[in-house]
Amino acid sequence: MFGLLVVLLDTREARDYLNWYKISSNGNFNDGWGELSFEAKMFPTLLLSSSTSTLWRTQYVCDITSERRVDNWLRSPYFKRQQAKRIEIELGFSIRDCSTFQTPSEIRSCRETFELYIHENDYEDNNHLWSSYQLIDIIAGNRFTSNNYGNQPLSSSLNRNNLTVNVKTRGISVNKNGFYIAFRDQGACISLLYVKIFYRLCQEISIGLIHFPETPIGSHLTDIVERYGICTINSKTIREPLGFCKGNGEWTFQEISLHDSCHCQEGYELLIDNNYKTNSLLSRAICKGMLRYYSITTN
Repeated sequence: MFGLLVVLLDTREARDYLNWYKISSNGNFNDGWGELSFEAKMFPTLLLSSSTSTLWRTQYVCDITSERRVDNWLRSPYFKRQQAKRIEIELGFSIRDCSTFQTPSEIRSCRETFELYIHENDYEDNNHLWSSYQLIDIIAGNRFTSNNYGNQPLSSSLNRNNLTVNVKTRGISVNKNGFYIAFRDQGACISLLYVKIFYRLCQEISIGLIHFPETPIGSHLTDIVERYGICTINSKTIREPLGFCKGNGEWTFQEISLHDSCHCQEGYELLIDNNYKTNSLLSRAICKGMLRYYSITTN
């Protein structure tokens, strides 16, 4: 059975100004990254089924110059990690082909990548010492928006049908109470259309008389988290049942570990619920009290 996603952020759900922290290499808060609305109805596969709105709040930057070193940062709010041992960050973005710029100096200074960082902390802080942030990955597009928009930034094309969107997901382990994520631009033309941050759980499940509670996946995709189940009401433990939560949020079991792990207590009988099939091993079951008949003798 596949796992549950717990979403910490999905900017596609935002209706108001995101107001993420922004700063550029010249120390100006108003240069570098900007924010605008984007009409996303031309990308139906990326729309949220839970929302009727197709208007997203997006971040963009197009600081292409050879006159100075470009270094623009964008930082999210603080997120509590909750039960997560590993988070995943899904990015929907468009990036402009450097060859579409008009002047040789723009083409030479243009980049087609940006960087994704994380900063963990047990509490909210104002640490903008970027060297203390951990690089998650350098993000490059597989597909580029290649149309020539002259000297206009890519944001001017956000409502055009010829925008090319990349979707990439990166994961990283987390240990402290919370974290920030940050994006670094060093001379690309980027539209960061949406950001989704989530983690995975193996969802709670009942098999036979055994209940396994929801369990967060491990710190790495290859981790297998062992979790002992508990015998349900009116049953008793013969031996501790063991389940394994995999990195994709799926439970896996060894049948020998589940077989005869829990028995009904004395005075209760086993009833199988075949209408509730959880996997190929066993259905859910309950222990139901048996009726007892007593004879009454009168003198």
